[in-house]
Amino acid sequence: MLGWVGFTASCTLIILYMVMGDKQEAPWSTLAAILVKAAYLILLVLPPHPTLTAGKLGPAFGLVPLVSFGAILFPELNTAVSTTATRLFGWFGLIFCFAALALVKAFVW
Repeated sequence: MLGWVGFTASCTLIILYMVMGDKQEAPWSTLAAILVKAAYLILLVLPPHPTLTAGKLGPAFGLVPLVSFGAILFPELNTAVSTTATRLFGWFGLIFCFAALALVKAFVW
């Protein structure tokens, strides 16, 4: 369930970026973010899956990577920090969640 929600939300962000985003700013970063997010979603739906449900799994493995992905695609929405720093924080969050999910899938579930 979490994988399909993330897939739908990620596709929505990509469509919004294609319609409204600034395509000249960092196309390599956008393409790399889409590829990392796709790999993340594939890892998310692959077994093993948790036998117990926890209230923190959704935000940790669904919302945080989605917000990070949005920060990479739309860094200009954060007016408090520069676009470079916002994109860097987005990459940190996406890579951290990817590594955490890989470790949890490998050693915990």
